[in-house]
Amino acid sequence: MTQTDSTKVGAGIAAPLAVFRLAKVSDVSQLVALEKQIFGSDAWRASSIRRLVTRPEAEYTVAVLDSGEIVGFSLFLLEGETCFHIGNLGVVEEQRKRGLGRLLMERMLERSRQLGASRVYLEVASHNHAARAFYTKLGFTETGLSPAYYQDGSDAVIMDYPG
Repeated sequence: MTQTDSTKVGAGIAAPLAVFRLAKVSDVSQLVALEKQIFGSDAWRASSIRRLVTRPEAEYTVAVLDSGEIVGFSLFLLEGETCFHIGNLGVVEEQRKRGLGRLLMERMLERSRQLGASRVYLEVASHNHAARAFYTKLGFTETGLSPAYYQDGSDAVIMDYPG
């Protein structure tokens, strides 16, 4: 299920020109640092990221500037044959509200269509109103709640995308 194309993004929007490509094991240290910067105590561990980068049923995409700096990432996992779980999305603070997160999400949604997913879903922290609004704007609807989902004990809202 690997996708090997690199796609230049950012032209026509305020985001700097970046390239989307699949993450590599050599990206793990940068991804760990970004996870900590973006998600704090809920950041994924290096071992988890390394495992996901190499799993055939996962697609970990990074947005990379010409300098080599990773400024955004997304992850989905194909669960079974038709369930598409969006596991992670992150954009560095300096690049937010410039369209990069939307482009990463649109790329994942396009991959879900290509792979014939019958269900696309994600979890988002119940207190993260900005992310919930972002996902709603993309067409996701809130369909459930997962109590104490995160390490800090906060709940996750489950959101589904119409397939």
